[in-house]
Amino acid sequence: MAKKNPAPVQLHAGDLARARVTSAHDVPVRRGRYVLYWLRALRRAEDNLALDHAVHRANELGLPLIVYESLDVRYPYASDRLHTFVLESAVDRRAAIEARGAAYAFFLPRSAEEARSSEALAKLAASAALVVTDWHAPSGPLGAFFSRSASALGARVGVRVESVDDTVGVPMALFAAKHEVGARTIRPKVQKVLEASLVASDEPVVKAARLRELEWAFDPVEPTMDSISSLVASCAIDHTVPPVSSARGTRAEALARLDRFIATRLRAYDEARNDMGERGSSELSAHLHFGVLSGRSVARAARASRAPTEARDSFVEELVVRRALAFNHVMTTPCEGALSHHRYAGAVPEWAQRTLGEHAKDERSTHTFKDWESASTSDPLWNAAQTELLRDGVIQPYARMLWGKVALTLAPSAETAFEWLVVLNDKWALDGRDPNTYTNIALCFGLHDHPYPGRAVFGTVRCMTSKSARTKWDTRAYEARVRAK
Repeated sequence: MAKKNPAPVQLHAGDLARARVTSAHDVPVRRGRYVLYWLRALRRAEDNLALDHAVHRANELGLPLIVYESLDVRYPYASDRLHTFVLESAVDRRAAIEARGAAYAFFLPRSAEEARSSEALAKLAASAALVVTDWHAPSGPLGAFFSRSASALGARVGVRVESVDDTVGVPMALFAAKHEVGARTIRPKVQKVLEASLVASDEPVVKAARLRELEWAFDPVEPTMDSISSLVASCAIDHTVPPVSSARGTRAEALARLDRFIATRLRAYDEARNDMGERGSSELSAHLHFGVLSGRSVARAARASRAPTEARDSFVEELVVRRALAFNHVMTTPCEGALSHHRYAGAVPEWAQRTLGEHAKDERSTHTFKDWESASTSDPLWNAAQTELLRDGVIQPYARMLWGKVALTLAPSAETAFEWLVVLNDKWALDGRDPNTYTNIALCFGLHDHPYPGRAVFGTVRCMTSKSARTKWDTRAYEARVRAK
């Protein structure tokens, strides 16, 4: 008999709100000219619980609210692809934030020196009664910096900094106590709070009048779709990684993708998601990664649809449960050093490292990193997945898992395969540098899994091959689709 889902826990709204808020620098609110919302991970004005919290706090204090957003050139693998997507997401943000009664400015330093010397954020924070920012799990090579920066800002200027979590849907503070074995252990915990967590934002409006005179300490940019290419060209970033023309970062595009998915794909999601011959996924991973869309609003839209229950449940499983598992993995694994969650020694379970090590001398088709990056290996299906990544910044879900698994057969060692996958993911993926993508790579090496019958190269790590994929899916249709773009 199938197990029933646990009954939702009736939580007071305040309980979940408190679980989402942490004090990065825990000092009292002081006298100041305004409340400052430092927008970092949730690049949206709508259905944003961090922005809501900033508005509520400003109203409690009877102060104006100002919103500061920036895009530094110093993040790992900064490129035309990533800069373009973020700037596209900002095209309509000023109007949306000002409609809620706040002032808004976007800082785009063109060089590392400009970013360092401007002191823009510190100067704004120095006059704030309180700083509110959005929380994100510390992931990848930027993770430690991201997690420390809020508390460092507060300590530097002596201001209270409150971080608000609205990344996954459910408050991740509830799932940070220990490293979860897998989806089966975190799923019932998520389901208990899911209903209460998905409530829509009330999108409050600032009551105090906007400041008549405000010194931003930099020249704000107002990106338009016509000006973005020249703005990006003026930045000291990697110009060899081009933008993805088929994936715009605008909120309008994100909403259009969501509507299309709900209307045409969700009803078959549980069957079509993995089918390499179909386009069955939501194609929202980049917009969720950059916070252009709220995971809560996407989940609500799916649950309110007329799609079969199995399809809706399957989608919410991927959207909330699996993302919560990924965030749990990076939150409970170091983000720095050899044992970090984006390094082989830290992300791959001991049993998997042991069995892969025992098969280190098994015959494999070894290639160079250049072969990998240029999609020039001896495996045509792996090359197709890599080509999709290079061109579109994403890989079809099943092809992505295959890309990670087959990599073991195309590199000199398992550790080298892992490290190269992380580099390709961070450099080329629109949804890279994310708990989801780091965890998905580790899944290919045995994370959140168990031993299987032994195979060459893989040992007892679950095996996937291009040959087996061709027996399951219409891989020719997938390869043709990749080639046709």
